[in-house]
Amino acid sequence: MKKVIVTFLCFIVVHSAYGGLFGRKVDGIIRVTGGAGLTADVDVGGGDRFQYNFGTELYKAWGEEWLYVAVGLGLGYTRLYKIELTGVSQTGTFVNTLLLGEIKVFVFNLKLGLGPYWGIGDTSEVVFVTRLEGGIDLPLSKSISLPITIKTDFLFGSDFSIPLSLSTGLTFYL
Repeated sequence: MKKVIVTFLCFIVVHSAYGGLFGRKVDGIIRVTGGAGLTADVDVGGGDRFQYNFGTELYKAWGEEWLYVAVGLGLGYTRLYKIELTGVSQTGTFVNTLLLGEIKVFVFNLKLGLGPYWGIGDTSEVVFVTRLEGGIDLPLSKSISLPITIKTDFLFGSDFSIPLSLSTGLTFYL
């Protein structure tokens, strides 16, 4: 237990120094991400599911780089696949527009989102989505960081799907 406490205190000291050296007011955030992962489908039987996604997010933020609250809009693209012994089949292609909220403390961030996934191509369905995303934002410079997150979208359509992906990209602080 002592090691955990000492590690935590060292972490606080290092990031407090980081905040003192580079901590500046953040008014806006632009984030570009991409990721891939697995999808759990409740109503569709058999086969493993794979998905990939990419998108961009624009935020209005209040606070500093190491501690802020932000609200914004996200625009993204998601493609879902079903992998079986007989081959790979596409199960859905979506463009999403989400209202997002984010909280960041030191390097840790938590994001919540709501909005529609618009089916395109062979998918004409529009599904409602709630997003839960959390991870770390590793600083690369005073105004750029590398986000590494685990993202879960809950798709409420004719088939209830839960894509879970590991995402990364770049964050630009304005």
